This record gives sequence, structure tokens and C-alpha cells, in this order.
Amino acid sequence: MVGFEWNEEEARAYWKQEAFEEGMNEGKKEGEKKGKREGRNEGITFALKNLMDTMNLSADKAMDALKIPTPDRRKYKKALI
Repeated sequence: MVGFEWNEEEARAYWKQEAFEEGMNEGKKEGEKKGKREGRNEGITFALKNLMDTMNLSADKAMDALKIPTPDRRKYKKALI
């Protein structure tokens, strides 16, 4: 049997570091998801504004053109104001 000395302080520090790294990774993933979602929303809002301006479309007609789902339309109308 291989002998080793148990050091509770070192073990706690290791577990603490491991938990910290896991939390950082989860936070990073959540931040990336949020950033992608915000970027997508900004891109759609930009496209809506361009359609409304260049094609002289109403907000509803521009959303029809981009096939924006009905449940999402309120969010984009707020962004257009």
C-alpha cells in the first residue's frame, strides 16, 4: 500500500479551487449565451429598422418580412422605440 499523509487544509484548498473553476466555467458559458442572445436581438432590430427605412414598411410588415414569431414581436417593437 502506498502511504501518504492526509492534509485536510490542502484538500480543502483543492476542493475550493475546483469549485471556483467550475463556477467560473459555468459563469462564462452563461455570459456567452447572454451575449449571443443580445447580439441576435440587436441584429434583428437593426434589420427591422433598415427594412422600415429603405422599404418604407411598418414595424409589423418588416417583422412579417423577417418572419418574426408573434410571441417575440412585442420585444422588438419596444426596441424600435
